[in-house]
Amino acid sequence: QALQVLNLPQTLAPGVKKIILAESGGNPHAINLTDSNALRGTPSQGLMQTIPTTFRHYVAPQLADRPITDPVANITAGVNYMVNNYGINTVAAGGRSNAAGSYIGY
Repeated sequence: QALQVLNLPQTLAPGVKKIILAESGGNPHAINLTDSNALRGTPSQGLMQTIPTTFRHYVAPQLADRPITDPVANITAGVNYMVNNYGINTVAAGGRSNAAGSYIGY
């Protein structure tokens, strides 16, 4: 549904799923209380683990009234952020990885 809102192809869905599983384990209410964002007072939240400022900046405008933990809104923010900062191929690949092929987040 989020890809449809963003007018992006459904072929990106497996990559988005891989990112979601790596970031939140598929829990839309996940909050990371231990990463560098949390230490600065802005914990990553939701399926794509966005921080509030990133969520507000990148969420699809028609979903801006939804909370950061809303699955569709959170995915639109995370995907928009990734496309704008790393390119659509990074989304298709399921996120960024290091030289050994391990997921390193976004």
